[in-house]
Amino acid sequence: MVVSMLDVKERIVCRVTPAQAHTWALCGGFFQAQYRAGKPFAPTYSSLLGTSVHELIVAFDRAASATSAASSAVNDLDDLVWRNWHAGRFATDDNHRALAEAKTLLTAYADLRQAEVVQVLGSEVFSQTAPRALGTGHTIVLSGRIDRIGQRNDGTIELLDLKTGAHLPTHDELYNDPATTIYHLLAAERYHAQRIVVAQLSLRTGGRVEVEFDADGVAAGKDRLREMARQLVADDFSLTPSASCAFCPARSTCPALLFGGEAVERPL
Repeated sequence: MVVSMLDVKERIVCRVTPAQAHTWALCGGFFQAQYRAGKPFAPTYSSLLGTSVHELIVAFDRAASATSAASSAVNDLDDLVWRNWHAGRFATDDNHRALAEAKTLLTAYADLRQAEVVQVLGSEVFSQTAPRALGTGHTIVLSGRIDRIGQRNDGTIELLDLKTGAHLPTHDELYNDPATTIYHLLAAERYHAQRIVVAQLSLRTGGRVEVEFDADGVAAGKDRLREMARQLVADDFSLTPSASCAFCPARSTCPALLFGGEAVERPL
């Protein structure tokens, strides 16, 4: 179970990751069923492909860093894929398809690296904040892995979330997602930059969306995280039926989807 509430010197510590905050924003009940019950998503082809592509990107960035040029790493893509591919992760019938897709997406990333003017500071970077007081007896710790951290020529810190699917949120959806707040706060504690940008990029389409918080945006994001922590401590989550219900472990017993004691099929 990823979320933990631990008694430390009589203080309850809530540990929250961007993925958890995103799920909570979709529906508190979904969050409760997914994480508090210790039932993570079952691996799918798409999720396994995403894991594999991210591993290849980390290997690519390390190779590019070692040679001080992305162009050198591009020339060895076949060898890089061969050395870092975990064939046993996929069903036999899916492995060839996954390998082809992964190489296409890695090639898209390699092309991006050659075109952009960003110094890559790290890939798959784990970061964690110091404990932050929420009120009497409660503390929150934010932690998570950032796909890629870069620094632009003007000193801006860029947090890039690489997506292997085609869907991206709108600007407002990304701005209001509590996961984005967590990424911002993780970077703010790690770097003393005047400007931090949080971005998502689809390797499949080349689409990109990015946001930057002002002081009001940070304050509003912190308020959402405080409410999340309050619900964690109280074990009291609001229910928000949506298309995400189709993937919720508690779908068959959720009060928001029950009518007359029977589950109601909702349009998805």
